[in-house]
Amino acid sequence: MAAKPKKAQPRIVSEPEWRRAVARLLVREKAATRAGDALAPARRRQPRVAIDQPYRFQGPHGAVSLPDLFEGRRQLLLDHFRYAPT
Repeated sequence: MAAKPKKAQPRIVSEPEWRRAVARLLVREKAATRAGDALAPARRRQPRVAIDQPYRFQGPHGAVSLPDLFEGRRQLLLDHFRYAPT
């Protein structure tokens, strides 16, 4: 059996260099957070699809409908991601 290649490890640096690296990364992380925050309203405005089919699920006390499964809650939000075939 061939030996597994070793994974590259982060460099060991002085504390001041580490602090500078953390500060640079923090700038990028804040930008990513702001970008996600800017997308959130558009995500909330995405169109919805009504579930009209009478789905049945097996619950702990037998078969239940979708509304029964969620105990009568008014809304169920679901993020569904579709990936194109590769």
